[in-house]
Amino acid sequence: MAEHRILIVDDQRDVRRILRTQLESLGLGLHVTEVPSGEEALLILSRQSFHLLITNLRLAGISGLELLPKARRRQPELRAILIAANVDDSVQNRAQEAGVDHLLRKPLEVGKLVAAVRQSLRLEQASKTLSDPGSSEAEPEDNEQPQANLAERLALLRKDLGAISASLLDDNGRIVAQAGDWPSGTDLTILIPSLMATFSAGVKVAHTLGVEHPDDMFFFAGVGFDITMAHVGDLAVLLMLSAPGLRDRIGDNLLRLVHQAAGDVLQILEGMGLIVSQPAEMFEASPVAESGPEAEEDIAELEVILQAATQQKLDTDELNDFWVSVAEEFPEEKAPGTGELSYDQAHQIGLTPEESSNSSSS
Repeated sequence: MAEHRILIVDDQRDVRRILRTQLESLGLGLHVTEVPSGEEALLILSRQSFHLLITNLRLAGISGLELLPKARRRQPELRAILIAANVDDSVQNRAQEAGVDHLLRKPLEVGKLVAAVRQSLRLEQASKTLSDPGSSEAEPEDNEQPQANLAERLALLRKDLGAISASLLDDNGRIVAQAGDWPSGTDLTILIPSLMATFSAGVKVAHTLGVEHPDDMFFFAGVGFDITMAHVGDLAVLLMLSAPGLRDRIGDNLLRLVHQAAGDVLQILEGMGLIVSQPAEMFEASPVAESGPEAEEDIAELEVILQAATQQKLDTDELNDFWVSVAEEFPEEKAPGTGELSYDQAHQIGLTPEESSNSSSS
């Protein structure tokens, strides 16, 4: 089978590795190279030929749309797939003018990407994937296991639960694979920080209890939809959206199906070579910093101020200046993935009771 060379450009390392492994595991003769920036892409395009460029729209340096014409000046026959989170008329027009073969929206479904790759490279025959469930191939021998596919496993979980969508998120709350779409008009980004705070707390509790890989599941019942969340190791999480009443519909099967899927996804990620475990020392209490000369000077300065206060010689501006300087030296830090959800935000995504039209204000 002829080799087709693909260049992936994305500034998220986990996303690049997921996409690369998925494409190379399809048996289509794909050789994938990945880089984190458009500038590095141009450098490698000057040295090596590629058939297809897959790039995110937003990059740390030049954007994906700025990259494409520069890349085609080096390799005029290069095909292109653009991935974007927000696709409005402006992005669509610019992508069309730039000659983008396929414009894919985030959150990205791996199956849709595979279909776009096959069309871009004009691959007529392929092994069975989520994007081509009707294709046929020889059955594996009894002692062989077909290679697991992340997109297929998420699609199966979605089907088993009758869910609207099933997503795999990294520990920063970024979607790396998804089956199904979020409900129209729903913006879960305002809820992700609170969910990830729950995820992080669960990891810490599990490690404190001596559990290597957290095996927790969280269920949140809502008015517009229900949310089910489960750990996949330490650095990934399954997030499912379903119609209200999921727990009542499938009962104990909910726990079994989600835990089974989480275990399967964990094995798939480990098979990809992705590390999904945190070193235990990351959860140990941080040692108290030893006091040094600078700390002693601060204490001495504070003692002078307090002594002046006892003698009724307190200069309030001086005291305020001291605490301002301390605050500037030690700014408040918030743990990643934490956040608060306002009532209006919760109402927007359907987690609050619907207001009765007959109710009167007090």
